[in-house]
Amino acid sequence: MFSMKQQIQSASPEALGFAIINAMSNELSPLIQLLKKWRTANDLTQAQAVAAFQAEGLPVTLDSLQNWEIGRYTPSRFAAVALSDFLKRHAKIQKPGRDL
Repeated sequence: MFSMKQQIQSASPEALGFAIINAMSNELSPLIQLLKKWRTANDLTQAQAVAAFQAEGLPVTLDSLQNWEIGRYTPSRFAAVALSDFLKRHAKIQKPGRDL
C-alpha cells in the first residue's frame, strides 16, 4: 500500500490537475448553497425554480441551474447579484402554477 505522498509523487501532472479540479468543484459557493436551501424550503424542482426566476424576469435556464448546483459552473457576477437579490426578496414563494 502506498502512502499519500507516494501516490502524489507517482501521479502524472494531468491526473493531479484533474484531482485538484474535482476536489475544488465539490465545494459549492455560498450563493448556490443558499439557492439549494431555498429550493428545498419551497419544495421546488429545478424546473419550477427556473419558472419562478423567469416569471420575475431572470433569464435563468434549466441547464444553467443544473450546472450551478452540481458545481460545474458558477453564475456570472451579474447573474449572481440578480439571483442573490431574488432569493432575498422571495424567501417564500408559491409553486408556479398554484393559485394564490
